[in-house]
Amino acid sequence: SKCVHSVGTGILPSRLILRGCRLSDESAVLIAATLPVYDSVVELDLSNNLVGMHGAQALGDMCLRCPTLRSLDLSHNTSIQLSALGPLSVAILANPALTVTLRQISDIRSTIEGVCSRHGVSSTSHVGNE
Repeated sequence: SKCVHSVGTGILPSRLILRGCRLSDESAVLIAATLPVYDSVVELDLSNNLVGMHGAQALGDMCLRCPTLRSLDLSHNTSIQLSALGPLSVAILANPALTVTLRQISDIRSTIEGVCSRHGVSSTSHVGNE
């Protein structure tokens, strides 16, 4: 598919760019189930897709099983709701090197900042805002 762009060597590249591929919640859940098998991926870009609540929750859980992942871009997935942020917040707390980029919504950012501050973690270094 021409929407897939990856950079790296080996079985799976270090950067998996799936920006604008019209990936659904189901696609995100499948990626979340598969990606932990590979330890080479450090960047996953799922921006500008159709990922919703279930996909975002699965990706948050995936981040806990992917310690090498450093960047997850979920910006411009307009169906992600606040209820999906629990697993993403936990992943940010568990992996201080992980940056999660979400669409620009103050509610989402303030929710993550609240979770991070309750645990004594600075959210500014972990949450990207596009």
